[in-house]
Amino acid sequence: MVITAANQLKVARMHDLRPVIARFCESQQETPERAERIADELRHFLVLCARSKDEGYAIRDPIDEMWHTFLIFTKDYFTFCSNLGKRYIHHEPVGDRSDPDAGKTRLESYQRLLADYERTFGYPPPADIWPEATAEIMKGPDCGKGCSYWPPCCNKS
Repeated sequence: MVITAANQLKVARMHDLRPVIARFCESQQETPERAERIADELRHFLVLCARSKDEGYAIRDPIDEMWHTFLIFTKDYFTFCSNLGKRYIHHEPVGDRSDPDAGKTRLESYQRLLADYERTFGYPPPADIWPEATAEIMKGPDCGKGCSYWPPCCNKS
């Protein structure tokens, strides 16, 4: 039996992420409304990971921070992955930051993510959470804890 992305997303959305969202709001000084949107996009991302046959995807904050938060709820995260049909979805950073070509690798991986998202779900990812793929966007933040890394972030000048 073939499991569709739509069915996997439905399963992912049934998973209660309220404790993860609460912890994320506390640690990232985020509003509950925006954190809920970020959590839903994390569900999209993890469905893509569960369906991917290759090396995974590069992502940016705030999705990466939400994923880090989810990972500390180990039993819950394991159950979530199992419900998507994967034993475990590992968090493995893309590209060695000391490698001069790592930025290019991350950018290409992020571009693939955006394309796979639209192809898989039939609609584009929301630009306020998944910005357009540019070399600048993959550099990473430098403005400190609590930053959302998106406009009006001080790193976006």
